[in-house]
Amino acid sequence: MVLQNLNVKSKDNILNELLNLAIEYIRKPKEFDRQIALEKIWDAFERIKTFYDKNKKTSAQTLVTKISEGTTDFDSLLETEFITLTNIGNKYQIRHFETDIIKINSTKQVDYLFYRMIAIIDLCMDKVNNEG
Repeated sequence: MVLQNLNVKSKDNILNELLNLAIEYIRKPKEFDRQIALEKIWDAFERIKTFYDKNKKTSAQTLVTKISEGTTDFDSLLETEFITLTNIGNKYQIRHFETDIIKINSTKQVDYLFYRMIAIIDLCMDKVNNEG
């Protein structure tokens, strides 16, 4: 299971804290706690996208290149996933609560989005942990 094997020991203490909080809260049964987990995991994703540069787009592209490891077309798949996850974070009530934002209506939806996000972060963490 990704949560048990995720190595949250980057040199970025804020990233580590966000991930550890997300993991702690997703394990709780209450919907409110799970929503907090989703928010924290999304915050961690936004943070990890700036690991290589303050310019988020440039940094995210560097991260995608590193985690794709030269695998044909995998960088394209990862770029699409990064964009999709960013759009989900902007359109759904995860980090934003404006009146035009889409509400997430079930714990199952929260779990789906959380585990989708933790999978991409797990992929990123190996590179981030080994950067010096």
